[in-house]
Amino acid sequence: PNAFTPAQRLWMIVAIYLTVIPWFYAIGTMVALLQDAARSHGIEPHLLQGLARQESRLTATGQSAAGAVGLLQLMPSTAAELIEPAPDQQALQTPELSAELGARYLKQMLDAHNGSAWLALAAYNAGPGAVSNWINPSAEELPELWVEMIPYPETRLYVKKVLGNRWSYA
Repeated sequence: PNAFTPAQRLWMIVAIYLTVIPWFYAIGTMVALLQDAARSHGIEPHLLQGLARQESRLTATGQSAAGAVGLLQLMPSTAAELIEPAPDQQALQTPELSAELGARYLKQMLDAHNGSAWLALAAYNAGPGAVSNWINPSAEELPELWVEMIPYPETRLYVKKVLGNRWSYA
């Protein structure tokens, strides 16, 4: 009835262990980096974690089709505005630098939008210039309704997903 011998079952357990444990360690390391970066910039750690989960699925070496790089998927031009000398693409794939610069940029977006996570996340994704054209009274009074009126479908879904990630971590 059993298709595997005891020795085969043991090797399967070892293979799973050797595959899963390093992955859990890497995720734990990324979460710790994000929490430290968030605290150093006065950001709620779960918000930055939710952002990183949406941006890169907590993978440090990712690159988007648009050219965004790293754990928090920063555009090289945005990173150049945050630190001198401007980091290259390889440096942006360093989790420590990506967490630091992503937290710094998110903090700038939060400050620019009076602490509104809704507006800051939209600006992180679509750019601060785009979001400044979308602000209206409902953005503060009924942020859930405002999100539904974001004209970019990708940004609308992005804000919802990041906030959903944030709440799942909280």
